[in-house]
Amino acid sequence: MYIGNFAFPLSITFIKIALLFQYLRIFNTPGSRLALLCKVLIGVIILWGLALVVINWVPCVPVQAFWDKSITDAWCWGIGSRRLEEFMAYFVAQAVSTAALDFVVFVIPAHLYFRWDTPLRTRVALLCLFGMGIG
Repeated sequence: MYIGNFAFPLSITFIKIALLFQYLRIFNTPGSRLALLCKVLIGVIILWGLALVVINWVPCVPVQAFWDKSITDAWCWGIGSRRLEEFMAYFVAQAVSTAALDFVVFVIPAHLYFRWDTPLRTRVALLCLFGMGIG
């Protein structure tokens, strides 16, 4: 479980950042509001990812209390909490924030699909990209 807690926040953060950097390549024109949105989201997602990393990598103080329940004087929070209500609150907050950021990153290029001057090849490519993202 602790090894998974190490990889999970990094993977969900870096995937979002990689997509946003790809979007920057598309929307990087002077004065582009979408490029500014991508840059702001990169900053927000970096801060969000750092918070998840700290919460998941240090679920208890001392860290050994996460897997050694005989340590009774530990201070645990988030995924390491020994109280179900606190654990569930963290789990729901992480899931909702992950889904919300995924949705925002997913929707950014959607306007290209609906523009009248978008070539058919681009529309088909976007439709395939969205189809893979939904599945």
